[in-house]
Amino acid sequence: MQRREPIWDRARGRWPGILTAIGISSKSLRNRHGPCPMCGGKDRFRFDDKGGNGTWICNQCGAGHGVRLVERFLSTNFKGAAQEIEKHIDAAPVMATATGQREVDGQLRERMNNLWSRAKPITLEDAAGIYLNRRLGLTEFPPSLRYVADERYDEPGSRATWHPAMVARVDPSDIARAEGERAALHRTYLTADGFKADVSAPRKMMGPMPTGAAVRLMPHEDVLGIAEGIETAFAASILFNVPVWAALTADLLQAWEPPPSVSTVMIFGDNDDSLTGHAVAYTLGRRLKAKGLTAVVEVPQRPGTDWNDVLLTQRSRAA
Repeated sequence: MQRREPIWDRARGRWPGILTAIGISSKSLRNRHGPCPMCGGKDRFRFDDKGGNGTWICNQCGAGHGVRLVERFLSTNFKGAAQEIEKHIDAAPVMATATGQREVDGQLRERMNNLWSRAKPITLEDAAGIYLNRRLGLTEFPPSLRYVADERYDEPGSRATWHPAMVARVDPSDIARAEGERAALHRTYLTADGFKADVSAPRKMMGPMPTGAAVRLMPHEDVLGIAEGIETAFAASILFNVPVWAALTADLLQAWEPPPSVSTVMIFGDNDDSLTGHAVAYTLGRRLKAKGLTAVVEVPQRPGTDWNDVLLTQRSRAA
């Protein structure tokens, strides 16, 4: 039986894409002093990525490689870090040299543009529409979500497979967009009859996650909600009658930036067993309040649930 290549070897040259996908700001990954994603220091961290190994140094946290950075950023152990890296390693571009990086980035952007172009608006007849209708009762779908019938799924050590997928456009904050950051994509792999595909990571990012990113699911005025997952965001919008966007991960939720026109933010945290949902929701709430915004945090009462679970429970009781 062939031994699988160690995670640090397979991630070599891919660290910038992996790290931004898990929520570390690209501003921390530019090989010059900047904010530390671990301790929060403003100008003490530098990501030099020597040999493509994700190396870094912080005047307070010390120094290390890419796996160690993921461990400390997510407050997890080696196994937890390796599992998170595995989710994003295939989509992260290889950046072998500074010259080659621009070429590889261009190739990735071309692949992303091609995927978004061939993806179609979601309808009730396709797998994505069936999935969202079953989970949430939706009959209309936003332009930030599309459907593709045959998206490639890569599993290390296995042959590629092809699946229907819901494709979400992940837009940067308005400020980051003005600074030149571009949208990324997120894929939810499905079966033809609208269930999640039986793969190890049915949700995958594509491209580095932009600063303050979110899937802009619906228009807004001065009140806007933010949740972690796409389904959770729709459910919270139905339950609280406010527009809600999806940040996709706890780390991206914590770093999210609302548009300048928003004065009140409702933060819909998950009540997960690890309490991560609580922590990031209240951290975001404190940061937004410090900026002068009104921030309201809502978390489901029952442990181990999110707002989609709450919606499904309410509907099952009413049936």
